Amino acid sequence: MRRPLPVVAAFVCAIGCGGAWADSIRGLLPVGAVHEGQVPLGRATVPLPPGKWTVTAFKETRSDHNNVISEVTLSSIQNGRYQGFVSIRTNQDPARNGWQPYAFCSRKDVYFIQLDANYKHEEACWGINHQRMEETSKYRPDEGRNSRQVVADAGLAMPKTMIATHMRVASSGWFVTYDIFLNPTYFGFGDEGANWASNPWHKDLIARDPRKVNFMEQLRSRHAPIYAALRSTFQ
Repeated sequence: MRRPLPVVAAFVCAIGCGGAWADSIRGLLPVGAVHEGQVPLGRATVPLPPGKWTVTAFKETRSDHNNVISEVTLSSIQNGRYQGFVSIRTNQDPARNGWQPYAFCSRKDVYFIQLDANYKHEEACWGINHQRMEETSKYRPDEGRNSRQVVADAGLAMPKTMIATHMRVASSGWFVTYDIFLNPTYFGFGDEGANWASNPWHKDLIARDPRKVNFMEQLRSRHAPIYAALRSTFQ
């Protein structure tokens, strides 16, 4: 039976509410910590999709301009079933030169995209698309395991296709890239593994299945508040 999508409750802590923040947020996001409703990113707290999400990977690097960049992955396995994972990437200290544009904001071949700004010093877009998943990944976090390892260690299989919601908000000083990957089989659909162009979830083919269209429109409604919360915090 298809599992209904619960309502998202979006919450964001304003920039000025917490005072100073550390260059690293490693201590806020230990691997194994479970978050529900929201997750701390140092200078702000941002909403999560419905459900319980476990920190499964953490990585911090420095940009070419010596800015601390944090990336956290949270995964959701509920009652032995894999719901998906969330990846959030953001800087921890302010920049002055802006950021390279996020390629997704310029795409025209996705199910849905909303482009509000696409400049070096002002960027805001979000959209929904299907993504063909590879069975292995070269991603190596500082701590924890990549999403493929998480699924394998749970005795499960990574779905061939996932539904991805991509969000990007940036100003001259700050950016956040927020990605939600959901497993269609968790919501009662089959695991369809056609290549990207001929995949039944492709924007040019999805109209053949009204259930898929309805699911995508539910995601669009439920993820819009997350995008709005990111815009209010990072612009």
